[in-house]
Amino acid sequence: MRADGTLIANSYRGSIHRVGALLQGVPSCNGWKFWHFEAKEGLTPIDRLREKIRSDLGDS
Repeated sequence: MRADGTLIANSYRGSIHRVGALLQGVPSCNGWKFWHFEAKEGLTPIDRLREKIRSDLGDS
């Protein structure tokens, strides 16, 4: 992940959605569901982080 919000994986660079789609060879991808991080309970979609931030900010 770069400071400007783009992601680089292999030779691909772009949004979490674009790079996820390119890596899978599909036309589109929900990057929030595709990308995961390691949590205590195991691999977890990054969407959980977004949900938590929204909840903490009261924007849900």
